[in-house]
This record gives sequence, C-alpha cells and structure tokens, in this order.
Amino acid sequence: KMDDYLPHYDADAPSLYLEPEEDGLDTPAEEFKAPQCQGVEFSELLTYYVDDKSEQFIEFFNPTSAPINLTGCDLSYKSKTYPLSGTVSAGGYYAFPSSKLFSLTKNPKNPLTLTIIDADGTAVDEMAYPNGQKKSTSYARIFDESGHDSWQITYAITPGSENVYQKYR
Repeated sequence: KMDDYLPHYDADAPSLYLEPEEDGLDTPAEEFKAPQCQGVEFSELLTYYVDDKSEQFIEFFNPTSAPINLTGCDLSYKSKTYPLSGTVSAGGYYAFPSSKLFSLTKNPKNPLTLTIIDADGTAVDEMAYPNGQKKSTSYARIFDESGHDSWQITYAITPGSENVYQKYR
C-alpha cells in the first residue's frame, strides 16, 4: 500500500519518529563483556623466590563491600596477557600463584609493569616493580598511620592477608 510509505503527520500533535538505525557492528550485543573487576587493586608481589618459581605470587586487594570474581579478567605482563581466576572477598586479599601461567622476573634491571585488565578491556589497576628485590622479600603496598600508602620491599611476606613492613630479617 502506498499509505505505508507516506509520512504520518498530525498537526494537533507534531512529533518526529525515526526508524532505529543498525549499529553497524558485526558483534551481537550479548557478546560484549561487562566490567567485573572494578575496584580490585594490586597489594603485594613476591618475585624473588628461594627454592623454585612456585613460591611467586601476585596479591590482590578488594576494598569494596562485595566480592570480586577475577575470572574473565586478565593480567598484562611483558606485552602479553594472561587469564586471571579466583575470587577476592569483600575487604579481603587473594594471592594469585603466577607460576600457574608464567614466572615473574626475579630482580629486573628496569621496572616491569603489571596491569589488571577488566573483562571489557579497560585497565583497572597498574603497578611497576623495581630492581632491588632480595631473596625472602616481597614488594608490598604499605599504609602508614595516616592512611597514606607506598610500595616497599619487606621481609614480612603475607600472602592472602594485610601487608606488614619489616625492614630487616
């Protein structure tokens, strides 16, 4: 019918109706991944193991009031990405064993960067660890009495719990 192609106009109630446009994307909307790791932070890193690389870990902290599932998120390290897994409880710590996927450079000549990549591809947190690592130490985010944080090399290795600064063995 010809009427189907003619514009409909009502002088008493003027309005404009546009047909929805195709978004032009080849990926169906259900394939887009929503962010799920927002809030998680790096907390501690053990690179310089004593016996073997299975001692290495990357610790995450969740300052939010809800658990964060890391499955679907990635870790970027040395221009590669590695899948994360596990859950960081609300207000809790989680030590991810890096040796499941790769080993961390024990004591890099230049700082090496680690980045948490959310399921939607955005960077959630980033840290760089420097030269100066020693056996039986970790690189940890330490908070002072006033709540300010700094990254320190510590002899108090605390996987899965709050970090403690210990200058000497």
